[in-house]
Amino acid sequence: PCVPTDAPLVKGFTSGSTGVPQVHVRTLGMFRRSTAQNHAALRDLWPDHADAQAVATVPSQHMYGMELAVMWPLLADVAIHAGRPLFPEEVGAALHALNGPRLLITTPVHLKALMQVPMAWPPLAGIVCSTAPLAPELALAAEAAFGCEVRELFGSTETLITASRRTAVDTAWTPLAGIRFDAHADHSVVHASHLPAPVAIADVLALQADGRFRLQGRQADLIDIAGKRASLGDITAKLLRIPGVQDAVAIQLPARDGSVPRVAAAVVAPG
Repeated sequence: PCVPTDAPLVKGFTSGSTGVPQVHVRTLGMFRRSTAQNHAALRDLWPDHADAQAVATVPSQHMYGMELAVMWPLLADVAIHAGRPLFPEEVGAALHALNGPRLLITTPVHLKALMQVPMAWPPLAGIVCSTAPLAPELALAAEAAFGCEVRELFGSTETLITASRRTAVDTAWTPLAGIRFDAHADHSVVHASHLPAPVAIADVLALQADGRFRLQGRQADLIDIAGKRASLGDITAKLLRIPGVQDAVAIQLPARDGSVPRVAAAVVAPG
C-alpha cells in the first residue's frame, strides 16, 4: 500500500471489560512488524512449496480479525476467502471452495458450533483460534475431527498478537519472536518491537524459566474464597467440563449491606 509507514492506519477500541473503552492507534509499520511475527508463528502449518488459503469467521472490525483476515493476506503470502461465512454449512462451503492448503481462522464459540454439526469437512492445514479462552478438550476434539493442529493466539487491542500455543497438548504460552513479558502481582507488561513503548495489560501471568508463561487470569477476574485466590475463568472452565453442561459462566455478585460477595453461575444444561 502507498501509505507512509508511520501514518495512522487503524484506531482500535478496547472492549471496556476492564474499564472505560480506550482508543489505540495502529500504524502500517506496526502492522508490518506484527504480521511478520504472526506469519513466522503459523508458517509451519502448511508445506513450504505452497501458499495458504484461509477462511475467517471472525469479523475484521475485531483486532484479531484485522490482524489475520485483513493485514495477514495483505502483507504476506496468504490468500483470504472473500466471503463472510457464519453458519457451519457456509463455513464448510467456503473451505471446500479453496484449492490450496486450507486454514480456518475462527473463535472458540464458532469452533464449538462447527463441531456440533455432522459434516464432511475438507482436509485442513491448520486452525487458528482466539478472542476467548479455548478449552483444551475442545482443541483436542477439533484436532481429531479436522486432522490438523489448532493454534491458539494470545493478544489484545492494546498489544496485538503476542503469543501462541497448541492448546490440545500444552498449557503454557510461547511469546512470538521479539516479544517479552514482565509479570507483576496484579498485571503484566509486554515489550515488543511493534509497540512504540512497553504496554501494561490486566492479565496475571506465571513466567517460566524458558520465557514461556501460564495465564493465571485477570486482576478483575480474581476473587478471594476463604483466604485463597481463585479465578472466575478457572471456575467457569470447571463448570464447562461437567457432562451435560453446554455453556456456563461464573460471576461474583455485588456485596449487599456489608455481606461477603457471593459467587454465582449461569449455566445452560438441558436435562
